[in-house]
Amino acid sequence: MESPKFSGAFIAAGPTDWQIIQRGPDGTGKLTVSGRYWSEIPGAVEVKLARESDGAPVRQQLDWQVATQCRDNVWEHTLTGIPAGGLYRLETRIKALSGDPWRLTGEKIHFLAVGDIWVIAGQSNAVGYGHGPVDDGPEPGVHLFGMNNRWRLASHPLFDPTDTKHAANRDGGWTEHSPWLSFAKKIHRTTGIPIGLIPCALGGSSLAMWNTDEDGFLYRNMMEHIAAAGNHVAGMLWYQGCSDASVEGASTYEERFGKFIRRWRADLGSEYLPVITVQLNRICGQAEDRPADTGWGLLREAQRVIPSRLPLTAVVPTTDLPLSDLIHLSASANIILGARTARAALRIKYGESSSFDAAQPERALLSPDGTKIILTFRDVNDFLAPIHFPWPATTPSCPVGDFTVEDETGEVPQATTDFPRPDQIVIGLKRPAVGKTVIHANWTRDPQPSLRDGLQIPIFSFHGFAVER
Repeated sequence: MESPKFSGAFIAAGPTDWQIIQRGPDGTGKLTVSGRYWSEIPGAVEVKLARESDGAPVRQQLDWQVATQCRDNVWEHTLTGIPAGGLYRLETRIKALSGDPWRLTGEKIHFLAVGDIWVIAGQSNAVGYGHGPVDDGPEPGVHLFGMNNRWRLASHPLFDPTDTKHAANRDGGWTEHSPWLSFAKKIHRTTGIPIGLIPCALGGSSLAMWNTDEDGFLYRNMMEHIAAAGNHVAGMLWYQGCSDASVEGASTYEERFGKFIRRWRADLGSEYLPVITVQLNRICGQAEDRPADTGWGLLREAQRVIPSRLPLTAVVPTTDLPLSDLIHLSASANIILGARTARAALRIKYGESSSFDAAQPERALLSPDGTKIILTFRDVNDFLAPIHFPWPATTPSCPVGDFTVEDETGEVPQATTDFPRPDQIVIGLKRPAVGKTVIHANWTRDPQPSLRDGLQIPIFSFHGFAVER
């Protein structure tokens, strides 16, 4: 660096404006900053971390400190024990060695924060193809490490490939609104912890593109993006599955997804990184196609069981959410999904007691005469009821449409649906079930879910759940 026309402390390396610094296991962050300095009188560089709001030091020990390395016009300093929060301002100055009170202001870095960074991966609904006006604006403390490798205040669209440094996930679609700003704001407002987002998803991508045992080119791209942001994250937001929604693809999805996540955790040096996943939403306007519907049902089933078999993962349902087109969630749906995924993260990452679990089957029992299935659910928030009347529903009704029952001879028609308990449904059959019997729920490509719990969350889709005799 050539000598400038004016004296001062100049920053050459370190964090940048709007950067989120990933907090460590003790909840604090650290940063290293370095550069050059020139002064007409002998002096040393000092560094301070202040609150943007009032200029006061963030902590007493983060007030003015003499740079640990400061000679031959080169300086470097590391600040440790930075508490989670923000916004912070890193200031530099030159202090006269003679003891004279003279100071010379140096360069600054603005709008820093210490918090948690979440990487976004998956396909088009993770990218964000939602459209329509919604109230989902930016707020300080929720920042984005964009595809151009620069930090900024997070605002829609989160995925902007205009000047990307990551050609591998340059999405060619019309990106506008995604769930993740809503997610991040919910976390930030609930915990006070600033949130950073790293967009790495790609529309139409298959799991093979993320799994290094197969192709993995999007995995490698994601890791390069994480490295450019500081090589530390707090967790992953994953929304993918359409490209694997076939009988063949779904049959190995759980195993391949587990390999992908275990590799990612190992490469980042932590087996405790949480992953928030999303069950496939519906796709409308499709002609009847039993093999295709079965593929989607099996894929949703694989997604449903992942949290029970892969630690520190969670999944949320989407089949009730509105669409912008045949397959992409609308902007209003993304707001709802952002809240659902945030509740999941608050539980498994932040230790909050907020409920996020959707109801899912615990046991299905066939009556002795084979004409009724008693279906008991777990993780029920208050009660289950169809949308056309609240619980307790004491009058037998027509089948709610959420379920399909199959036995050894084919599909078993349903006659009635009763709700004897908040967590239990009794399905009356028009004929006795014969032999091995299974039940599915909201499993087709375009299901019409009716059941909701007390928080207006639909039950999980499931496929092939065994009915006991």
